[in-house]
Amino acid sequence: MGRPDFYYPLHRLALEYDGAHHRENLTGDNRRQNRLVDAGYRLLRFTAADVLSAADATVALVRRALFTP
Repeated sequence: MGRPDFYYPLHRLALEYDGAHHRENLTGDNRRQNRLVDAGYRLLRFTAADVLSAADATVALVRRALFTP
């Protein structure tokens, strides 16, 4: 299935960080994403811009995903 960058097993939530190497690994990343979603995981993807320029919004989105049934 592949391993996501961050994983919250109790919430079946996977987080992916698309760094600079993402363009080179797009095919593999997409296949891993599809396997995770097919296995019933929720998946959120973030970029450097999300983490560095919109950190509050990024944290809020993850928090909602973790604590919203």
